[in-house]
Amino acid sequence: RRGIDPFFRGAPHLVLAELLALARSAVAADFALILARTDPYTAEVLASDPPDVIPAGAGRPELIEAALADGEPFFGPVTSRRIPAYLRGCHAGLPLGAELAAVIGRRNGAPWDEQEHAFLGDLRGALAPTAQWAVALRQRAEHKKLLDAVVDTLDGGVLVVDNAGGSWINGPGARLLG
Repeated sequence: RRGIDPFFRGAPHLVLAELLALARSAVAADFALILARTDPYTAEVLASDPPDVIPAGAGRPELIEAALADGEPFFGPVTSRRIPAYLRGCHAGLPLGAELAAVIGRRNGAPWDEQEHAFLGDLRGALAPTAQWAVALRQRAEHKKLLDAVVDTLDGGVLVVDNAGGSWINGPGARLLG
């Protein structure tokens, strides 16, 4: 076990993977994953156990619709033909945020008992902030790329100095300062 150290190194996806492995093992599930709906047709995989449950890294948002419908955990069968056959069965859907949910699934269709409901409800408390953190870090990285692209195309030089004494300069600014 790697422990919780990855959490402090800015790698929430490693913590999520550990929590999903724990959940999958504790409730004898075939798969566990966290999905973030990115548009009406796509749900991106943030973490999964096993790692390749959805090989392309993105699936259909129908997997998390039941969990997101009323913001309450969903426990029950999932048989929709819009979901790949290997992901059908009995699901526990745990809403983690506005467009974010965990899905723990059993392909054999075995129902969830009260102890499993309670365990997964408690686990939701650890998954939600960590998954939201992972989404926030991903959004921050995307925004940084966009800002870097804009600033790098400016004709004028830009020099930024933060409170800690760190600095950043764009290409034109570097040429001006030599």
